[in-house]
Amino acid sequence: MVAALARAPASLGHAAQSLGASPLRRAWEVDLPIALSGASAGALILFVESLKELPATLMLRPFNWDTLAVRANAYATDERLAAAALPSLLITAAGLIPVILLSWRLSHSRPGEHTHE
Repeated sequence: MVAALARAPASLGHAAQSLGASPLRRAWEVDLPIALSGASAGALILFVESLKELPATLMLRPFNWDTLAVRANAYATDERLAAAALPSLLITAAGLIPVILLSWRLSHSRPGEHTHE
């Protein structure tokens, strides 16, 4: 969030003030949307990293509770690679789809960096 706010030009805040926006309205309508882009990117990275984190899952999971990573690891350890493929693909899809959506959103939030066809 700090990096996203640091990248924002100071003129945005000055423009809001010159148009009569209160500090609260400026924070709500200018600063918060900018900060949310950084927060959503950070949350996405955290989600993807936690989704594929196997050692912590193996140590901290309750008994008889298997995540996709644990299930894929169990199948691969037993050399049932065809059975391990589905949980592995689901992990990949669960991580890839949000990355694609965030990338699309970021590319369309920057004026002048995309074309309207």
